[in-house]
Amino acid sequence: MTTTLALRTTVASPPVRRTLPVAVLGLAVLTVLLRLPYLASPVSSDEAGFAMLARQWASGHGSLYGGFWVDRPPLLVALYALADVGGLVGLRVLGCLAAAVTVLGVGLAVDHVSGRRPAAWAAAVACVGLSVPALGGVNVDGELLGVPFVAIGAWLLLRAVTTPAGAWPAVAAGACAAAAVLVKQNFVDVTVLAAVLAVAMRHRATLRLWLRFGAGGIATATLVLGGAALLGTRPWGVLYAMYPFRFRATALLGREGFPGRGPHLLALAGSWATSLLPLLLLALLVAVVLRRTRHAPLGIALLALAAYDLFSVAAGSSYWMHYLVQLVPVTAMAAGLVAPLRPGRLLTAVVLVLASLSYVAALPHRVQAPGVVVGRAIGDVAAPGDTLVSVFGGPEVAATAGLDSPYRYLWSLPAHVLDPGAAGLGRLLAGPAAPTWLVVREGGTVAALAEGPAGSPLRTRYHLVDDLCGRLVYLRDDADRGAPAAAVTDCRLPLSPYVGSLLGTPSSVSLERPRSRSVP
Repeated sequence: MTTTLALRTTVASPPVRRTLPVAVLGLAVLTVLLRLPYLASPVSSDEAGFAMLARQWASGHGSLYGGFWVDRPPLLVALYALADVGGLVGLRVLGCLAAAVTVLGVGLAVDHVSGRRPAAWAAAVACVGLSVPALGGVNVDGELLGVPFVAIGAWLLLRAVTTPAGAWPAVAAGACAAAAVLVKQNFVDVTVLAAVLAVAMRHRATLRLWLRFGAGGIATATLVLGGAALLGTRPWGVLYAMYPFRFRATALLGREGFPGRGPHLLALAGSWATSLLPLLLLALLVAVVLRRTRHAPLGIALLALAAYDLFSVAAGSSYWMHYLVQLVPVTAMAAGLVAPLRPGRLLTAVVLVLASLSYVAALPHRVQAPGVVVGRAIGDVAAPGDTLVSVFGGPEVAATAGLDSPYRYLWSLPAHVLDPGAAGLGRLLAGPAAPTWLVVREGGTVAALAEGPAGSPLRTRYHLVDDLCGRLVYLRDDADRGAPAAAVTDCRLPLSPYVGSLLGTPSSVSLERPRSRSVP
């Protein structure tokens, strides 16, 4: 029993409080306010694709999720379906709520072990980490929808560890752990945290903790997978998409490579480094090594979690900016543990000031949005019943145009792995469900398409109508439509349309509902 008591006095000296810390609650509200200017920023590829996928999930067209296939778990799709009632704005509002809950979770976790002032510092770091565009949190991706479960799960886990007589925090922490994985399959953060803390306890109460933790996780997984099965998504299909497919995709990326991976990696590493957030983790490491923190077990657990998160980001292979969102909760909690130390507070203050400057600088920024611009141009001339395929990725083209896609692979990686040589695409272009519009990136994509099975139907059934923003737009020969390029003068759009309107720049576009429903 002495080991458990030692851990309790080391990890959670303050008593459990029954009210929310006012500063943490205020920072959660501030997080929502800071994200509002980006409520209608250009839709991303992931946002558009998941919205299209969620809308037809129950259609039963025979792929993993209705007529489409993607390497993501079902709770993510369910959250998109929930937000779809409000279109793009509804999705962004869900993102605001997810960010606010993450700030609350981080603040509650640190408040439980270190007190209210450190909790405020931690919540402030989480706030800026989920509000600054340079750190990838503007768009609503799986990472943003997964981190609330990580943050709340960490808080519940700390309650379970420090009050082992209570069953519900451990059960709820397990539920959060499972939910995080069912949103983003690499988000095993709560489980990593639980494992390291359990090793530190070295007591038979650990068995009870894991049993309760596991019960919550199994119950949640059963509920989510059971609900997905009712919509036609089989559990073994989900399992393949979450892990075996990712191993195949990683092998393909390593073997063949994809354009842009190098620049993506440099941009991702540069954004994280210039934010100075890595220094907060380094400060925690120094504090643990020099025994300057009263919460050494939790500090070790957070450092282990940070190591896992860095590995997870690196293993993602494509190095998109939104990968950095996974690092926000652990970095914010690290800031909370070093905040009682004067150097830690000074470093955290510098990080917050720098992030604030970055946020302000991003407000008038314009970003490249070729898929959105091309989709809007095609939507202006498309007719009811038209369909569109954006070859090897770019679902925002079809989503912005308000057209459905008869090709089941909306993203490039599933298309390359599961439709090698684009044989399935070739059959689609040659068959009765051939799309009205075909959008192809210039360069290697055009060459690969022309040399493969899709080359013949592309030459015999389609004609080139325009070249917009580096995308070649083809129209099926039997369709009589106008040229889509009349209104296209710039392939960039304001990152914040509200600020852009004040500056007199064109606004973004909505995520339109399909004008037709095709059967793949």
